[in-house]
This record gives sequence, structure tokens and C-alpha cells, in this order.
Amino acid sequence: MSHVLRNHPTVSALFLLWLGLWIVMVATWLYDSAGYTVGMPMPVFFIFLVAPLPAGLIAGWSKPSLRSGAAAGLLAGALFGAANLAGNLLWGAVLFIRGRIPPNQPFTFWEGVAEALGFLVLFVFVGLVLGSIGGLIGAALGGRAGRRAVV
Repeated sequence: MSHVLRNHPTVSALFLLWLGLWIVMVATWLYDSAGYTVGMPMPVFFIFLVAPLPAGLIAGWSKPSLRSGAAAGLLAGALFGAANLAGNLLWGAVLFIRGRIPPNQPFTFWEGVAEALGFLVLFVFVGLVLGSIGGLIGAALGGRAGRRAVV
């Protein structure tokens, strides 16, 4: 893994962005007075939702054209959205193992699966859109900076 991160700065930057978001999520998670999970604060949820925009910008920065920047951003945004949900599911498993899920949880197992799939669709769709916008911006700014350095 360190070989990949060392030789691929885009992957490294995306991983660090994802890790930073995950740390923010864990640090700001809300609990009730009994110590049970209440959830993520709404501002942090919106940060997670728009995070594919900078992910797309990072992915599109080194691309030579707007089209390739948008494509790289689209892929990075969708994968970033899915990775965000994966991090949330992992945190949910940690909370479950630590006994922080209330015993009177209103969801059945299948309702929880349906909710996770719904969030997966939301995060991936928003990731596709915002990632491609970020990729366009990244390619425009990165390409412009590269042309200026050559001239």
C-alpha cells in the first residue's frame, strides 16, 4: 500500500481527504445521555455529501483536457461517495461491537439494509455529479497552470 501511495500522488491525496473526513466523522459523532449513538451532525453529513467535489478536482488536476478531467472526476467522485458510505458502515459496526446502538433500535435488519442501499445510491449519484464538476474545474485549473509553466 505504501508503494501505491508514494508513487501515485492523486491516490495519496484522495486517501488523505477520505481519512480526514472519517476522523471528523468519528470526532463529531453524537451520543445521548445514556451513551448510545444518535448519529452524525447535519453539517458533517453535508460535508460528506459534497466531498466528491474536491475529490474530482484532485483527480482532474493533472488531466490534459476538460473531457479527461471530467471523466477522472466522475470516477473519483463515484468511488469517493461509495468509500464514504463504506466508512460510515464500518463506523456503524464499531458502534455495534462497542454496544453503542440502542437495544430498542426501531429498524429491522432488512430496513437497515434498505437504508444503506438508499444512501449508497445517493452518495454515488451525488459523487458522479459533483466529481465530474470537480474534475472539470481541476482540469481547467491544472491545465492552465501547466501551460503557463511551459510558456
